[in-house]
Amino acid sequence: MPAYYENVIFDDSLPVKVFLHTDPAWKIKDVMSHWHNSIELCYVVKGEPGKTRINGQEFQLTAHEFFVIGPNVIHSFNAVVDPRNEILTLLLPLNWLFDQIDDFNQIHFEIGPLDLTDPKFSSLQLGLEKIVEYKRAKKPDIQEQVQTISALHYVAAFVLKEMSRFQEKDSGSLKLGSPLMIQSIMSQMQNNYSENITVAQLSQEHHISEAHLIRIFKKYVGVSPKSYLVQTRLTKAAQLLRQTDQPIHEIAEGTGFGSNKNFFVLFRKHFEMTPNEYRHQNS
Repeated sequence: MPAYYENVIFDDSLPVKVFLHTDPAWKIKDVMSHWHNSIELCYVVKGEPGKTRINGQEFQLTAHEFFVIGPNVIHSFNAVVDPRNEILTLLLPLNWLFDQIDDFNQIHFEIGPLDLTDPKFSSLQLGLEKIVEYKRAKKPDIQEQVQTISALHYVAAFVLKEMSRFQEKDSGSLKLGSPLMIQSIMSQMQNNYSENITVAQLSQEHHISEAHLIRIFKKYVGVSPKSYLVQTRLTKAAQLLRQTDQPIHEIAEGTGFGSNKNFFVLFRKHFEMTPNEYRHQNS
């Protein structure tokens, strides 16, 4: 799946964005590589949902583990959410707690994971479980809301105190944990997916060898630049199939596949159905 910048809109009822990922039926939660200007906290409520890739590192998701994803860090999830596998996600806006911190972009957040079954993390786990209770409640009252806001402040304070450190400025190749070059390349592909973009062209523009570009791209995104471009095109093509009546051959040409045959082969391999079948199921 392609990576993208996610613009997060926060709720008025709580100072952060809170998601409890669960589903009464078996469901794959495949979150494409992305980054955003907020701190993301991930708590595995129960089960072993799957995997996450954070800043080039891959982790198995296991019950009662806690992860921190810093601002602008590239990350993705491939997980199953159902009654046996649940994930709580918190998105902390930077201006909520950190308006007064100078040189905030020099703060580095430790990813984890923390095993919250360790007694020394009992207060953190209690706070997270309180937030889970709030999300499960159909009509939380004012007392539950106040308790949840208190828990959110505790969790945020813990992350700032125990899972962050100040680091001196480096060469400028990194910004809050993720290479700007990789984000620039992903944005370039997102904006110009219909064009003939090659690894040779990208490596020349960014003044690095093709081998080094492929290696560093795969580390942070999980796939090669070529695969990422194909996934970007497939994502756009799927959107057009769902939202428009545009002929399939025009979609294939407009999203950069060049030929119907190439488009059909790649689309079927990725979605396990033809473009016609996909349009029929999602119209």
